[in-house]
Amino acid sequence: MHGVPVIRARVRAGDTGHTIHAGHHRYVTAVSGRLVSSVYPVVAEPVTRFEIESVEFLEPEHPIFALRPENPLTIAWGYYSPRASFAYPGGLTVLGEREMVLRSPGAGTPGPQRAAVGVVDQPVGR
Repeated sequence: MHGVPVIRARVRAGDTGHTIHAGHHRYVTAVSGRLVSSVYPVVAEPVTRFEIESVEFLEPEHPIFALRPENPLTIAWGYYSPRASFAYPGGLTVLGEREMVLRSPGAGTPGPQRAAVGVVDQPVGR
């Protein structure tokens, strides 16, 4: 299925805003059967209006089809920013084992992770 589209998304996006959002995104995933977490700094200048209208998975035979969203689509949160920066420090912390840090090959020593202090709520504009 090389060269064949497997996902199509339709969105409405406004103009780039003048507000800069800065913070940290926390990602949680499983690695070798253990839950791991990492915090990534982000700076973004999101658009003034952003609405996801649809996300379609087009090829039922493709392995990614199993990740398709529910129908009707439920959007918890999202934003679009033509100007955004993320930093990937290269370290993961095993949850429940704070002293164990997994590092990417060649990555420097990651700094300590701080607990998430709040959730940024950016409702989708209508």
